[in-house]
Amino acid sequence: MKTKASTINVSITPQLEEWIDEQIASGWYNNTSEVVREGLRLLRVEQEIRAAKLKDLRAAIEEGMNSPAAPWESSEAIKRIARERHAAKYGQPVAQE
Repeated sequence: MKTKASTINVSITPQLEEWIDEQIASGWYNNTSEVVREGLRLLRVEQEIRAAKLKDLRAAIEEGMNSPAAPWESSEAIKRIARERHAAKYGQPVAQE
């Protein structure tokens, strides 16, 4: 990791330049570099949060797919379960196709 600050050139739209100037004028930031660094820090945090959420979601999907209670083995299994529930609810024999 570099210990010395680097200088890079970035092209921005006039709207972003105006917004940066507004941020500096508000007194929250002293210069353009502070605004850009804060934006990059926030982007980094947002990406870390998104990656953690995606990891959790993938783990939940994997857990669900491996669950013995998962009835979605196939569309036929879903239809069979629905027919059984319907028949039980209305006291009818299970329809076979």
